[in-house]
Amino acid sequence: MKIVNYLFLSLILAVLISGTVIAATERKNHNKETSALSNLNTLRVFQDHQELERLYKLSGNQLIWSKAGKPTSQSFEAIQSLQQAQSMGLKTEKYAADQLLHFWNEIKTPFSENKPSLAEFDMALSGSLMQFISDLHLGQVDPLEMGFNVVVSQKHIDLAETIFAYSHSNNMWQAIQRLEPQFKAYQRLKEALSKYRQLADDHTRQQLLEEKTVHPGDQYPDLNDLKILLTAVGDLDQDTPTTDIYEGVIVEAIKHFQRRHGLEDDGLIGRKTFQQLNTPLTRRVEQIELAMERLRWLPEPEDGPHIVVNIPAFELYAFHVKNVIESVELKMGVIVGSALDEHETPIFVADMKYLVFRPYWNVPYSIAVKELLPKFDIDPYYLYEHDYEILEGHKIVSSGYLDEEMTTGIRSGKLRIRQRPGKSNALGLIKFIFPNSNSVYLHDTPARRLFSQSRRDFSHGCIRVEDPVRLAEFVLGQQEQDWSRDDIMRAMQGDNDQKIILTKKIPVHIFYTTAIVRENGDIAFFEDIYGHDERLEILLRSNAQN
Repeated sequence: MKIVNYLFLSLILAVLISGTVIAATERKNHNKETSALSNLNTLRVFQDHQELERLYKLSGNQLIWSKAGKPTSQSFEAIQSLQQAQSMGLKTEKYAADQLLHFWNEIKTPFSENKPSLAEFDMALSGSLMQFISDLHLGQVDPLEMGFNVVVSQKHIDLAETIFAYSHSNNMWQAIQRLEPQFKAYQRLKEALSKYRQLADDHTRQQLLEEKTVHPGDQYPDLNDLKILLTAVGDLDQDTPTTDIYEGVIVEAIKHFQRRHGLEDDGLIGRKTFQQLNTPLTRRVEQIELAMERLRWLPEPEDGPHIVVNIPAFELYAFHVKNVIESVELKMGVIVGSALDEHETPIFVADMKYLVFRPYWNVPYSIAVKELLPKFDIDPYYLYEHDYEILEGHKIVSSGYLDEEMTTGIRSGKLRIRQRPGKSNALGLIKFIFPNSNSVYLHDTPARRLFSQSRRDFSHGCIRVEDPVRLAEFVLGQQEQDWSRDDIMRAMQGDNDQKIILTKKIPVHIFYTTAIVRENGDIAFFEDIYGHDERLEILLRSNAQN
């Protein structure tokens, strides 16, 4: 939410508390404290005036951060909490923590010339703390602004009641930490943030000399600097002896580094690997902060099975949740929507409702016109050879030859194309459906060779899975009817399409983050293939300036 300067809100407070104890005790010092108010002007506070008004109504229009003319211990703990914002992936300066601490000290100092009024300080601290709690629990940016179909309103908390409770709490910091996401993916990122902040603060490491591709067995002049970097980020043991030749354990360390950065782990130090090696560690800190922001948008997962696809990682994870603890059971590669052809896979959450064995593929109009018709023009029998058929409504018009009249009908939308079930079907032998407005689903594919690529954005938006049988085992293993692997294989090799309605929903999260921490502790970073990191950073900067 946006923030405004304190001067405007102080006027609101003056009206709010007119005739109360606050106004009576502060009015006599008004002229003396004008200069302090001008300093407090710079503090950014919560914009929701009604929420602030509710807070002070809860207190009976009394100060909540001072007692007997002195700031309370809770006010100091509140400021200390704001100073810890950086450890949670937020910007401490956004909440004016240092300025508030300065004014707190001024208030505590007898006969201070620049002492702000208790009322002004109270309001500023309340507003900053409200902003901090909101950012921490809900995120700083509404994901709908990013075009993501993720709704944070279900995570609503009563800010006024929360802040009022904190003003009387002896364990404020612990209470604040409970407002962070508690699932492991977030907590692991929080630990990684601390590590990478320390690494980024070390300015002794040098940029590596980028030469032509370095092969195992080659001499490389910056090998010692390479070793220092790989050791710092955890890819190489500290005790590795120095050598002039790129070989042995350093090659293996580069392979591990490549895997962590979504590259082919061939051990060759080429352009893409140099690019990742020379990426400033301050950028890695930013990636982790962006990942934590996105995870704040999500509700705590319900107990039960879940499926997550992380687009930049080209990976799918299937896991169970119990008491907020995730237990990953399955990980596989995926192929997602192409970034180059404007076929990006959208970001959303939906429940898987059914799956289909041996599905038909109803070819979207744009693909039919732009991609299939040119092939049909070259080879009129392409239709027959690849198991396509032409339909008018539900009636099959042709499953063999395509004439000019049919081509015209397809272009006009009167006729449509579908592909019959089978091994050559573009959807493979199984598809997993979670109804959504984007018509995106998970499915098998006959194009298995594409999974050998490190970057896999080749689809028109739907998501191809590397091991559909194992995914079907996971999905059907959660249902009332028992499905064995043999049952699944028989259904995939059967004669007809078969729709299986799921008796228990499985949430599917199509997600986007360029930084994750794997269960083995590896910190992985990926390319921002859709530019979502860049757009989120722009929104965060705009948010901080308004």
